[in-house]
Amino acid sequence: MKYRYLKNLREEEAKGFDDIFSLPKQKVPKFNDKADFRAWCADKKTDSYFISCCEGLNPNRRIDSENKIHKTSGVIVDCDAPVDWDNVDDIIAAKCTKALPAWRAKTYSGYIRLGFLFENEAPVNSEIHPYFVRELKRILGFDKLYESGEAKINPLDSIAAILSYFNVFNIFDI
Repeated sequence: MKYRYLKNLREEEAKGFDDIFSLPKQKVPKFNDKADFRAWCADKKTDSYFISCCEGLNPNRRIDSENKIHKTSGVIVDCDAPVDWDNVDDIIAAKCTKALPAWRAKTYSGYIRLGFLFENEAPVNSEIHPYFVRELKRILGFDKLYESGEAKINPLDSIAAILSYFNVFNIFDI
């Protein structure tokens, strides 16, 4: 499976799927602010898709301190920077010269999230995963995507970031 997803950020069960474009369209409620959005993400009643490219030793459980990462099928790049949505595909094509992302998504904050998939899953454990992704960032130049902001990669420098699952809605093919 290329992806694992949780229904909400309190969910323990991780389910696998291969095609991000096969996800049903999600009805995300309107929120007054980001705090309300975060509360919705963490609500046990929320039934959405919070995805990761990483899989734990037990593939049916979320990655955590006891279910450590076992392999990864790609990286999700979270760019916390303003986006020129009218020209976003041209910008991505110009800056991602070594590898194009498989998809892009607009975040709740209006920023962009990019999904880069590997041809084959990489056996990467929790100890080397941050270094593995840091090297990908260096080689592929993820930090150059949006120079006015910082391209945050899951995970980049902390083990806690490995535990991240990202909500995806407004997904677009590239």
